[in-house]
Amino acid sequence: MTPSASTNGTRDPLPNDARFYRLFASCMVISVSISLIVGSALTGCTSSGAAPSIRDRRGPAQLRIEADWDDVDAAVEVGVGQAEAVVVHSEPSPDGLAKGYQLKHVSGVTGVLTARIAPDGKDPQPISFTCTMGAMENGGLAQTILDRIGRRLKDLKGKEVAPIRE
Repeated sequence: MTPSASTNGTRDPLPNDARFYRLFASCMVISVSISLIVGSALTGCTSSGAAPSIRDRRGPAQLRIEADWDDVDAAVEVGVGQAEAVVVHSEPSPDGLAKGYQLKHVSGVTGVLTARIAPDGKDPQPISFTCTMGAMENGGLAQTILDRIGRRLKDLKGKEVAPIRE
């Protein structure tokens, strides 16, 4: 290949093909660098302690814990809040053996939380929770919510009040 003439009459040391490939390679390096920077910034955001909600589990999350039934509402409020969500609506069952909660996460994902007890239970008693978050059943977020509720119920077990942990 021979060097090509540039527009100002001087000879360009690289042929057109070589300049194109050098420009293409430079663009690729810049593109990959930007992708790595943006990707690591996004990964840093989702791996912080504030958002432990996105794990790779699917399906409804479950928790069975021995606790006081009258502490469930308070534990749900605290646990759901610590998972960066809110209770949109709650309703007890007519027989008083179950409670249902509609949840909404800061990301916009909605879900359902249910707590159930046996008919003849005395406090403390086994309480079964199930939680489903999102149409794709984000089990990681649901499990985080249940983990926080379970932790709060353990703190309240047999007590009237307990400090809220972070």
